[in-house]
Amino acid sequence: MAIYVNGMGGGIGRALWPALAALDAKRISGSPGKGQLTCNLQNLSDSDGDWFCPGDVFIFPAAWSKPDQCRKDPQGAWLVNVENTGRLIEKALEKKTTVIFFSSDTVYGQQKCTLDENSQLLATEEYGKMKAAIERRFSSATGFCALRLSYVTSFWDGVTRYFIDCAKTRKVAEVFEGYERNMVWIDDVIAATCALTAMGCRGEVLPRAVNVGGAECISRRQMAEAFANAVDDSLQYREVAAPDNFFSSRPRRIALDVSLLTSILQRSPSSLGEAYRKRSEERRVGKEC
Repeated sequence: MAIYVNGMGGGIGRALWPALAALDAKRISGSPGKGQLTCNLQNLSDSDGDWFCPGDVFIFPAAWSKPDQCRKDPQGAWLVNVENTGRLIEKALEKKTTVIFFSSDTVYGQQKCTLDENSQLLATEEYGKMKAAIERRFSSATGFCALRLSYVTSFWDGVTRYFIDCAKTRKVAEVFEGYERNMVWIDDVIAATCALTAMGCRGEVLPRAVNVGGAECISRRQMAEAFANAVDDSLQYREVAAPDNFFSSRPRRIALDVSLLTSILQRSPSSLGEAYRKRSEERRVGKEC
């Protein structure tokens, strides 16, 4: 039994890799020399994936993941995110390898209700449609599990880094109104991935899909408020209208039911305020030491 993982160069991957390395996972890289195996999703070869064996687990975060990039180059993104991703997943499943595929909450599209894993996939923007295409292709395949990630937060995500910089320079942060997500702390993404990996290694049947989100659906303004309350009360912020193309690449609001995630974690996922406060205290203690 072996654990394979690709897509470790992005923000989520870099945070996830230490936990997977501790499980002796084998790293697949798009460039030679950066992992134990090489697999370029822009130029997939017929031999890629020949290493999979029955009982293995393949964790698949790799993708063109910026919604604006997918909108600007839909053909290039489709090649990576759908065609070649699908070919590699298909080979893994044919070899009886469990696949944990990093999808997105954007597969749901714009819907007003709270969404569970059985809700319709109604994506209308490019990135969500690509993730939904993979999910639909393998929805009935044994051994396939899609993690529908909400916006992943940490002290290194783009918005939080923006808050840190604004607080440091005494600049008023501008937060886009109308954007709401179950923003999920990176530690909960790592914990969910490791829990599902352990299940796969034991030969257990994984759920077809899992909503990976925080405890509540919040706005960017509430995100700024949580940062100010828990990390740096000098942050000043105001709501502004989003740029014209912003919501053409992403839904305005996606509210998730995270009951299944709660069961997998055996606890509730963290609220953003709790996560900010805990990590801020740990960082403060680390500096004092």
